[in-house]
Amino acid sequence: MNILNLIGYVFVTIFKTMRNKRTWQVVALFIAFYLWGWFNANYSTRFQAPVVIELRNKKEALPVKNKTSEVKPIIEVEAKQPETDLDIIAKQKHASILYKVYQLESSSGKNDLCKDKNKFNGYGYGQNSFVWNCFDSFEEVTIKVNNWFDKYLTKGYTLEESLCFYNTGIRQPMCNYSIQYNSI
Repeated sequence: MNILNLIGYVFVTIFKTMRNKRTWQVVALFIAFYLWGWFNANYSTRFQAPVVIELRNKKEALPVKNKTSEVKPIIEVEAKQPETDLDIIAKQKHASILYKVYQLESSSGKNDLCKDKNKFNGYGYGQNSFVWNCFDSFEEVTIKVNNWFDKYLTKGYTLEESLCFYNTGIRQPMCNYSIQYNSI
């Protein structure tokens, strides 16, 4: 749609809807200012003999560049979420045992006193009243505890015996620790 058709459409629409003379005068004034502004923005006028009207901004057609050579593929890198304690436990062979021991020993890491030293041992692994072992990563201590259970379960210890031995250092068929373990 060119500008003349647009202006004609606007005039016809306005003429159909206006009823009094004052409204016509306001609309005509508005349209005159609009056209004057548009004309001055696009054309320059010089009043001389003869009157010359030129395009103010001469725009030349620019050659179109082939943008396919400039397109670079977008590589999306997914932000890797840090592994949670449960993710690390889930990767182990004895994940169900480790999860419950982790709950019993440190309330799933909430009471891990090694965290005060920026270290880990939510399993109570290798700890007693004389020795307090802390590890550099949660994964390290999880692997050690998993290997410990793997060692004793393959030696023929039952789950209850291995739990009692883990907690008290004494092989026994049942203890308070194994009872608490089974209640979870």
